[in-house]
Amino acid sequence: MQFIVFDLALNEITEITPEAPKIVNNLQQPTEEIFYESDDFHQYHEKFCDGVYKVYNIYHKKLYGVYYFGLKENTLRMPYSAPFSIFYLRESQLFIIDNIIKGLKSIATKLKVNSIQITLSPDFYFDRLSEFHIMLQENNFFVHYSDINHFLDLQQFRDIQSYFHYVPYSTRRNIQRGEKANLKFRELPCDEIDKAYEIIALNRTECGYPLKMSLNHVKDVQHIEKTHMRSFVVEDSTGQNYAAAITMDVTDFISQVIYWGDIRKYTQDRPMYKLCVELFLYFKNKGKQILDIGPSSEFGKINSGLSEFKRGLGCRSSLKYTYKCTLM
Repeated sequence: MQFIVFDLALNEITEITPEAPKIVNNLQQPTEEIFYESDDFHQYHEKFCDGVYKVYNIYHKKLYGVYYFGLKENTLRMPYSAPFSIFYLRESQLFIIDNIIKGLKSIATKLKVNSIQITLSPDFYFDRLSEFHIMLQENNFFVHYSDINHFLDLQQFRDIQSYFHYVPYSTRRNIQRGEKANLKFRELPCDEIDKAYEIIALNRTECGYPLKMSLNHVKDVQHIEKTHMRSFVVEDSTGQNYAAAITMDVTDFISQVIYWGDIRKYTQDRPMYKLCVELFLYFKNKGKQILDIGPSSEFGKINSGLSEFKRGLGCRSSLKYTYKCTLM
């Protein structure tokens, strides 16, 4: 991973180094990092692209922003191996956001790439995301596509009873089918994550969907420092697994479902509904505020059945925008 110091006042790179620049050690770091935007995460994933950079944005000798990007197929990508990217800001005035975006374009020009592609997070990760949308468009970025991202607002429901009153009757009926089948929910030990992965892999095969992360990739990420990855199964009284989920704590208050799915021959007992209710209870008891269920579309093409399923579970939705800027 390379490190870049960019002076916003001068709109130019002042340093590129393979080691963290000394000037940064004496500067106040902006905002708490999320897992996808940490040095450890990027140092592991740099093998999936042509180069990874961490940019420190300096303005009058103060650190105002930090972000990461990767180079892939002659494009500067944020992200290059994650669901979205975040710009860490010390202060979020519009002129700082504007200068950071202008600086990003200057860096891309210096690196002689053809284009920049940025996928911003859903809005529940960052409270001033609307300013980034506007400033990207002011700087000649256009919306390449947008994806719908579903989430459970765990603060919306006081308890499981209030959740049951909120979801439609069809969802309550499907939850009851799981209860009649005497299905149980269990968190797996860390070294048994492969059991959850095998169920999810079978689900993807049965549904004809790709599984982007290999089991080795999942295990590698599991062992990155500061990773809080968990896996769960829904099983019957004999220990037969019906469904599974793999989750990750992205921030102190937001956890994300990385993968989940059930085995087709057990679908009649509605194990996914049991799984969702138990995940709701588990993460609410952990003090989480949001459970990010993930996208229901890809490259702007919606999976209507998946979207309706998540809506039926009580999920709300947010758009995740991907912007592009052509330089050459």
